[in-house]
Amino acid sequence: MIKAVEHNVEEWFNVLLEVNDVSFVMHNVECRLGKSLFNTKLWKLYISFLEEHGEYGRLMGISDLYCRFFMDDKEMKEKHKEGMTKY
Repeated sequence: MIKAVEHNVEEWFNVLLEVNDVSFVMHNVECRLGKSLFNTKLWKLYISFLEEHGEYGRLMGISDLYCRFFMDDKEMKEKHKEGMTKY
């Protein structure tokens, strides 16, 4: 099933979520991010996932990396700044 939807990031991510294993999702998403660093949709899906699952330490690290890669994304920079204060 995962191979059938790997061309569509959102569908692929949703299939990963079906496993219901936070660690599995994190490892697979980070592996895919390593192969396609400029896929902002995947970054944002992953950042939301980490926040929803209370993975705040990893969230701050990933959010920081995102802001370094995409310096023009002022909205995410502001979210990262708020997260640093909050978490």
